[in-house]
Amino acid sequence: MNTQAAKNSITDSYVAKIGDMGIARVIDPDCHHTQLGNVKFMPPEFFHDKYNEKLDIFTFGLTLNELFTETSHDFIFSQHKIQLRKQSPIFTELIARCLANNPECRPTAIEIEKTLTLYDHGFRNYTIKMSNKLDEIVIKHHPAYMSLATEAKNKIFFKFYALFDPKAKQALQQAFPPISIQNDQRSHSDTQRQQQQRREEVNRMGNRCFVQ
Repeated sequence: MNTQAAKNSITDSYVAKIGDMGIARVIDPDCHHTQLGNVKFMPPEFFHDKYNEKLDIFTFGLTLNELFTETSHDFIFSQHKIQLRKQSPIFTELIARCLANNPECRPTAIEIEKTLTLYDHGFRNYTIKMSNKLDEIVIKHHPAYMSLATEAKNKIFFKFYALFDPKAKQALQQAFPPISIQNDQRSHSDTQRQQQQRREEVNRMGNRCFVQ
């Protein structure tokens, strides 16, 4: 699909809109496909004609980083390698995993959705004990949040993120245990087995992965 920040837009309510579906395709795993899209956004496997849906995870990671830094990345064409000019101050680990050179190390779309939904849930509902009292964070404590200036919003969100991130990571690691890959010598069936175990774990946990 080739997601790029320049082809997307964000509404006043912070809803992302995909602005270009021009190269979206239905993938047939039994067929070869021609190379499409802007090479600046392509992962390493793209240049070896061995890519799948994990390509979209890579481009999504680049989009997230540009969204949070307002800075595009560089591309070293001779090495077929991207280079971030500025690193996002939030979701750093998620972005890094999306940009992993090995596609098997990248998160699934389901994991990304669960991750972002978890933080959104916490942003609206999370409470934390501070100075011997419960301090409601963001929406309840700052009912005018959406009408604030960007700098004020960022200050509030960064405070929430610093408090919530450790608990969120713990919950996500339980729901999505990391896949260990040693020297790329694991069989394809082993990889599929661990990915299936992840999906089953997500189905069992459901909304229980949310931090209360």
